[in-house]
This record gives sequence, C-alpha cells and structure tokens, in this order.
Amino acid sequence: MTDLPPPYRLVRPLGRGGMATVHLAWNEDLGCAFALKMLVPDTHGRFTTAAITRLREEGDMLASLRHPAIPRLHERLETDAVKALVMEPIDGETLDTITRGDSPPAAVTLLHWAAQLCDVLTYLHTLSPPVIYRDLKPGNIMENRTEPRISLIDFGNAKRLDPSSRRSTQTTARGVLTRGFAAVEQYLGGTDARSDIYALGITLHALASGHSPPEALAIANGKASLADLRTLRPDLPSRLHDAIEAMTQIDRRLRPQDVGEVLAMLALDKPDALTATEALAPDMPPTHADAPLTARPPALDAHPTEAVESAAYDRAHPALGQ
Repeated sequence: MTDLPPPYRLVRPLGRGGMATVHLAWNEDLGCAFALKMLVPDTHGRFTTAAITRLREEGDMLASLRHPAIPRLHERLETDAVKALVMEPIDGETLDTITRGDSPPAAVTLLHWAAQLCDVLTYLHTLSPPVIYRDLKPGNIMENRTEPRISLIDFGNAKRLDPSSRRSTQTTARGVLTRGFAAVEQYLGGTDARSDIYALGITLHALASGHSPPEALAIANGKASLADLRTLRPDLPSRLHDAIEAMTQIDRRLRPQDVGEVLAMLALDKPDALTATEALAPDMPPTHADAPLTARPPALDAHPTEAVESAAYDRAHPALGQ
C-alpha cells in the first residue's frame, strides 16, 4: 500500500479507474477523513507527464467550483511517490450500485435525481466560461446515505468552453469518454452543454430501464437503438418519457438546448415542483415501481472510461457536430 506523507494514512479503497485510485484517508492532525484521488504509477513507479497534467487540471477545476453537489478540494499532495487530490469525502453509494438490484427506481426517485442533476448542470453551464462535465453516468453520481442528496464526482474529463468561440470545449486528446453515455459529438472533443444533456438523458434512461445503453456511434449508424422505455416502464409519467426521448437525440440540434428546457419538459421549473412530485400523477401507478425488471444486467456502467479513436465519428452523420 502506498505510503502517504504525514498527517495522512490510508484507511480503505473506495474505487479505481484507469488512471487513478480513490481511497478513504485519515488526517491525524485534523482528526477527520478525506477522499484521496491518487494517480497510479507505471510498472517502474513513475507517473506520466500527461497524467500529472490531467490531475493538476482537475484540481484547478475543483478549486474553482462551489456547489453543494460538488466535493470540495482540500489540498493537493505531490511527492516523488504520491500525486493526489485531497477532497471532501461523501458518505454514500453511486447510483449504479444503488440501482443494481431487482427493483427499478420509482418515478418520484428518478425525478428527484433529475432535478438535482439539472441543478448542478445549470450551475456548471452558467459559469463564465461555462464548464462542460463530459462524463455524466450512474457511476459518477453518488447519493448520500443519510439524506436524499446527490453529489457529482470525478471531474477528470470536465472542460471549460473555449472562451474565444464559446461554442465548444477545447481538448488536447480526442475521445476520452465513457462508451454508451457519451454523445456522438464527444468523439471529436467538440462538446457543449447539449453533450451533457445527452448524457443526462442516457443516464435517466439507464437508471429507469436497467439496461446499459449502446454506443452513440452505433445508434447514429443504425446498428443499435435504445431499449423502448415506454414499454419497459409504462408507469413513468409521459413528461419523463418525452424528456428522455428529447435529450437522447443523436443530433444535438434536436435536443433541448439548455437545462432550463429540460426542467420545463419535466415540469420541474417551478420552486415547488419537486415537492409536488411526491404525489404520484394518475399515470404513475405506485405498485409497478416494486416489480422486478427482466433480464437486468449486473451493472449499468458496463463500459469503462477509455480513449476511443474518433475516425469512426467521421463516418457518422456529417451534420451531427454542428
């Protein structure tokens, strides 16, 4: 196990990605726990320059953000043996873990999650310059154990919109994405707010259906399609079906153009709208929420974040990136 510089000591692992591991660590001086995102060294014990740069950029991003759904950065650790971000810990589980059982989330639960995700995305998209999260998926959303509050974790793929054009993100590496949850335009790196809206729709679809989504390129090329949510979940209100269908359009010009449009489609654009969802609408029979899904996969987040060549995007619909 990696030795941390004082006053930290590792307690237990929390998760692992391709580039880093996340551990719970204890600060002996402060007497409290933190989450440490630590780079994984290569077989020679070295860290690549690219990995260090990405971690530093993520730290800079987190240091600039202030929202209840975004973990706060406490400090950075950089020694010869350790490169890590020290962050506020979250006592909870990711949504892909929570929804891995036999019963799908009820409509009210989905709308609660949608409202909170819309809130944090609105915050990010209205910053100056706007921040595009670019990796929304059940595995990057945590729900607190003690209260119905979600947190967005892992800002390693987040980018700020190009201040010169304010139309799309700048990127130095193409195609760092999560298959299935990434919009088709993300294969070229030209993402904007509508890319996060696509991922939000796909995330809600995956949570509601229990099916891992196909890759956007496969959908664009007619080789795959999303599972029919209206058949799988007829209990869901029509506004939720309509919103998910609109958000998951391959052509981003056909999606809601900002989060405000999503909130309006979900009827969550009023201050008391979320409270009103506690009373199930007539087209939301409460008994169906307890019915098991058939052929439910073992995990929603089956495809890891990885580098994907963008050449396939160029063979897809040429107008999709506009």
